[in-house]
Amino acid sequence: MNTRQDFPWLPVVLGGLCIILFIFQRSTKHVESDAAFYTEKAQSRNIASIVNAKGILIPEEIIKIGNLINGIVRYLYVDDNDFVQEGQLLAEVDDSLEDSGVNSAFGNLDAAQAILKYQWEFLKRQEQLYECKQISLDAYQQAERDYQESLAKVENAKSLYQTAKLIYDNKRIHSPISGFVIAKRASVSEAISNYPPESILYFLAKDIKHLNACILLDDKQLATLRTDITAHMTIIAYPHQTFSGAITAIGNVPNVMQSPDYIYAKLLPVTTVQLYPCAMVPVENHDLALRPGMTFNARIVVDQKENALTIPQQAFDINLKTIEQLVHQLGYTYQPLSSSAILQYAHENPRAVWVVEHKTFIQKLVSTGISDGDFVEITKGLDGSEDVVCIINEGHSIIQGFKSYFRA
Repeated sequence: MNTRQDFPWLPVVLGGLCIILFIFQRSTKHVESDAAFYTEKAQSRNIASIVNAKGILIPEEIIKIGNLINGIVRYLYVDDNDFVQEGQLLAEVDDSLEDSGVNSAFGNLDAAQAILKYQWEFLKRQEQLYECKQISLDAYQQAERDYQESLAKVENAKSLYQTAKLIYDNKRIHSPISGFVIAKRASVSEAISNYPPESILYFLAKDIKHLNACILLDDKQLATLRTDITAHMTIIAYPHQTFSGAITAIGNVPNVMQSPDYIYAKLLPVTTVQLYPCAMVPVENHDLALRPGMTFNARIVVDQKENALTIPQQAFDINLKTIEQLVHQLGYTYQPLSSSAILQYAHENPRAVWVVEHKTFIQKLVSTGISDGDFVEITKGLDGSEDVVCIINEGHSIIQGFKSYFRA
């Protein structure tokens, strides 16, 4: 079968692919169009390890304001970002009973006390008559029993009145603290309940002059950070608002933040696990310019060095299989590290790179320092004279195949 006759359009397609690959190679930095790989010597440069992350400003303590009775929200007296005083009226709830319950209980208590007063006076008269032997012991004991029964009814009526008054008072919801309203979660005429899941009317922050910046991290970032490093933060919505602080704690977000009803739960990243790595930075907010719930970008310089010996990060992405393919294409030889050599230096946590010498690829172990994402510091294993393989031209073998095809 003659491929060119059966598929006359194939040369056009292959020619187009060649043009695309040619343009791609011309636009790819450092890689020559005909080179199968690219090398670079380790160079001295200033390098900094920087963590960029997002975070949330949270108060040190959050109070949830709910309701103790079922009903309809009648009034809401405060709104988001309001300051409130301890004991201040926040809301009123209508349970459709108005004050009838407490009035009825008070009436019953008043009646029971009146009967008790009569029974007490009657008992004293009966006692005098009994002492004068004008009545029998049975009649006196009957009066005494009636008094004790009236006394018990008064105590019961007091308890019912206190319960009714408590229910009535619970219709009026007061602030338990002096603080700041960070969220209003209810609306007028909304039905609320004290059965699970309980309704929440407000979230209050006890003190917003002292906030915590919760910087959300991934596992890789978590491993590089340490306490006492300064984080520089910028409010996302207001880029002119910046603030800084030292990291005081590193770990997972507090348990309270992992609760589904936590006010800022929706701002946490969606992950398959319930543990969110974070770093905490105390933030002074005496001018009240910052608000809980604000999100920010954080920039943390973990470490920096001047004149560090570095190689490109790409050098660590080249594996043995890729080298074997190059050896096959170019006719080079290669010298991979032995298992015993790798085990010998395993305690140093080395990383492997490939260098090329006289058409031989040689695998070497190096110790690394800090990284800025593009370049990695080399602390041991290279002296700057080696040609380190950094980029493999994946299109080289395809182009060579196209050239062979069109020469045929």
